Amino acid sequence: MKKDFFLLKDRGTTVRREILAGITTFMTMAYVLAVQPAAICGFGPETYITDINGVVISKSALLIMCALVSGVITLFMGLYANLPLALSTAMGSNFILGGLVNSGAFSFGWAMALLLCSGILFILVTVLGVRKMVVDLLPRT
Repeated sequence: MKKDFFLLKDRGTTVRREILAGITTFMTMAYVLAVQPAAICGFGPETYITDINGVVISKSALLIMCALVSGVITLFMGLYANLPLALSTAMGSNFILGGLVNSGAFSFGWAMALLLCSGILFILVTVLGVRKMVVDLLPRT
């Protein structure tokens, strides 16, 4: 890796400023670690749910997975795309799928398979240029 991989001088910033920005970004996104498990397991005092197939899903396991996924995809964004953007799991999708799992309409595995398919579809739409084409069609105002 070359010495100034992140081009900090070219972007008018310093290592100290970027570290402070990273800490600030983490603090503003930390709510995701509390909200995501509740979005799937519910906001009550219970610490787990059991889906229609008998699979037990605990809030603590969801919290750990959310933290790991957020960390990995944020590192990937920084190291591969060289952009200082923090990423996390999809809040809206998890609320919808959490409701469906809680209601007994879907199993947890089925909900996670839907999320995986949606992510693959988003990557395909991006790689094929469809997302850019749609954004370009929108008026700038």
